[in-house]
Amino acid sequence: MKLISIIIPAHNVERYIKNCLISVFDQTYKNIEVILVDDFSTDKTVEIAKSFQKNHSNLKIISLKNYGLKKKSGISIARNLGIKFAKGKFIALLDADDLWSKEKLDLQVKLIKNKILCFTNVKYLYEGSRDIFQKNIRSLINFISKSFFIKHLSFINNISPSSVLIKKEVFKQLKFGMDYESQGIEDIDMWLRIDRKYPNSFVYLNKQVTIILKRRDSVSSSYLVQYVRAIQLYAKNFLLTNNYKDFNKFLIGAIIRFIFLFLKKNYKKIKIITIITIFILTFIYFFIFKSPIIYYINKNLTYYDDLKKSDLIVVLSGFGSFEYFNNTYQIRYTEASDLYNKKLSKNILIYGRSSIIPEAQILKALLINIGVKNENISIFDNDGIEFQSTYDLIVSMNKFFSGKNINRIILVSSPEHLRRLRLTWKKINPKIEVLCFKSQSLYRDEKYNHDYEKVYIIIRELITLTYYKLFYKI
Repeated sequence: MKLISIIIPAHNVERYIKNCLISVFDQTYKNIEVILVDDFSTDKTVEIAKSFQKNHSNLKIISLKNYGLKKKSGISIARNLGIKFAKGKFIALLDADDLWSKEKLDLQVKLIKNKILCFTNVKYLYEGSRDIFQKNIRSLINFISKSFFIKHLSFINNISPSSVLIKKEVFKQLKFGMDYESQGIEDIDMWLRIDRKYPNSFVYLNKQVTIILKRRDSVSSSYLVQYVRAIQLYAKNFLLTNNYKDFNKFLIGAIIRFIFLFLKKNYKKIKIITIITIFILTFIYFFIFKSPIIYYINKNLTYYDDLKKSDLIVVLSGFGSFEYFNNTYQIRYTEASDLYNKKLSKNILIYGRSSIIPEAQILKALLINIGVKNENISIFDNDGIEFQSTYDLIVSMNKFFSGKNINRIILVSSPEHLRRLRLTWKKINPKIEVLCFKSQSLYRDEKYNHDYEKVYIIIRELITLTYYKLFYKI
């Protein structure tokens, strides 16, 4: 069983170091040494760590102030010093506020074999009552990262330092960067340098055996500065390796990271806008689809008359649905045949939508089949060209009636359009009396629950009626 050296940098982590060390000493892999490197802590971090030494002789505590340093020096210096004293065949990194599952090291040792670095899937814990909006942003980034970038050192860094197990031989030539350019991105810098020296040497353990705590007081440099430094770092890596096969993933990752930074910087404003938008959309949804407003609008759009014997039955088929295939012609056929059988008129004029088989032709064939004479049925088709508006249709129909002895008609169409049709006809030719038949609608006459198509048709008809009143003065 090969020795693993666990390096834990620590600075003022008295709230976390106890649980961190418990998770280390609870490992099922027992051949370990633990090196805690204190970086000028002013709280009880060292005192708590020392309490573990009574039962764990393999815990060594090193203080940076004993090595010529005068102040807090940063995580890279602490890691490098801990690795310098490490005796193990493997190095495992662990931040003092993170945790491991019991089997973490055991699983990694079995997996790493001839590879250089093994990293794991991670689980995030958020300290305190972090805003759920922030959590969701972070969760989205993590999902994208794990789904699309896990096998690549792309701009989205998937390798958490607390999850890695690295062979000690790596650190004979490489150290964590301590220069200004690598501040805040020391881990990315190290992974890229290892990958350049040992290509295809990383292996991924897809189990959440590393728990990362997202602290509210975590110290980091400016996220924007980190972003710019990371771009420079990856650009340098592409130039050094002369390998651009993952450049597209770098660009995608850069865009995603930029979006994340934007959301992080503006999340309070975005949160307020999102909440307001959700509230407004929810209100609109219930107001339109679950309230009686559509029911009453529809009642105002419909219009019926007491019918009398008339000169002509005018059937408009295809109104009342925005789908190519619909059942409106079947309803109009039933209504036209009913009016004909009641002898309210022996003449029928049909206008229907164009299709592979025109609706007007279908209606004519059905009416002939029940005994209506062919000479009593006329089709108004405008030479196969559909009208741009209902207004144009009615204008053309009245030109068609010119010279014919037509004084009263019965209008058959979808009920949602009857009021506009009647008002338009009255505007164009007030000499013809228009009687509206109480037609059947495609939609259920419910007061509170409305489907999308019904809402669409009624709102569109309301807007069209308003437009006709303003523009055509009907």
